Amino acid sequence: METTPQRIGDYEVQRRIGAGGMGEVFAAVDTKIGKPVAIKVMRPELAATPGIPEQLLAEARAVNAVRHRNLIDVFGYGTLPDGRPYLVMELLDGLSLDSVIAEK
Repeated sequence: METTPQRIGDYEVQRRIGAGGMGEVFAAVDTKIGKPVAIKVMRPELAATPGIPEQLLAEARAVNAVRHRNLIDVFGYGTLPDGRPYLVMELLDGLSLDSVIAEK
């Protein structure tokens, strides 16, 4: 697990939501307009692998090419000073997939 950044661009990080194969997801707030967001930050070893950071950008483009109520809205992309790319997306309330599966 990486150190939780306090700020990512114009966003103030509030807490870590979770982690997966590509990286970590944080709940944050847009410091300019107060909008809550989720930020997905790529793991450093993946960010250093040729072609992998471009896959994150391709993910954002693919999601925005198809508008559907079951797809999350990705509205930002950037790179941290250490070279890790990130996506900024809508923050949704609800249960994690892990917790839903555990209830079954």
